[in-house]
Amino acid sequence: NYQAMNPIVKEWKADTDYRGYLRTNGVAATFTFKNGVITGNKFSLFYEAEKLRQHLSYKISEFMPDGTDMLLRAILLGDKSNLDEDIQKLFQGSGISHALALSGMHLSILTAFVMWFVSKTRLHLQIRVVLCSVAVMAYVIIAGFSPSLVRAAVMSLFLSFATLFKRRYDVLTAITAAAAIIIFENPFAVYSVSFHLSFAATLAIIFLGLPLHTLINRRFSPRKLLSAALLTVILSSVSAAMTLPFIAKYF
Repeated sequence: NYQAMNPIVKEWKADTDYRGYLRTNGVAATFTFKNGVITGNKFSLFYEAEKLRQHLSYKISEFMPDGTDMLLRAILLGDKSNLDEDIQKLFQGSGISHALALSGMHLSILTAFVMWFVSKTRLHLQIRVVLCSVAVMAYVIIAGFSPSLVRAAVMSLFLSFATLFKRRYDVLTAITAAAAIIIFENPFAVYSVSFHLSFAATLAIIFLGLPLHTLINRRFSPRKLLSAALLTVILSSVSAAMTLPFIAKYF
């Protein structure tokens, strides 16, 4: 026996639309079961990915049982289901709770590691690019398709294919395609905190950070090491400034 109903508004922040939050995650209704069995044998890539994700979470807990496993699962797999409330409040109080959300930073680390690993082999550049792209797609599937992760993955794949086919990488085309894919798959994603933070930070880097860095380089011609340090400071500053209003609202 079961009954379908509108999403139940449970304890939630007063200024947050819980039903809207559920819609952004693809939840249209909730169910209550008295007695029931869920069956089915149809293959689903997403279901298999979720099973693998749960298996990896279990392995992390098995090898790190002292409480750090919760934080590691959140950072690596986006699994915050068992994250201690005190830890979440600590991140929120520090204004860095968005760091727990899977984003381009995670993909950048993964991509750098995979590229470093395959660079030790004698494989052709095109094969290395393909292997890196496969790793990116596999990680996105396992981690659950959050908007920020999909945005970073699509832009990374555009860069990989540009390298593979020796084409010029156009960042605006890449970010537009990423937004289109996310919204096509789930139109309610435009209300997602992850969507807002990811695209705000990326657009700030594209339209403010990179042009400002280019201007400084042309004007002062700093040494290579200083230029790299300036790039890091500028990109971090403009992305932080652009996402600050969203962080203040949501966290």
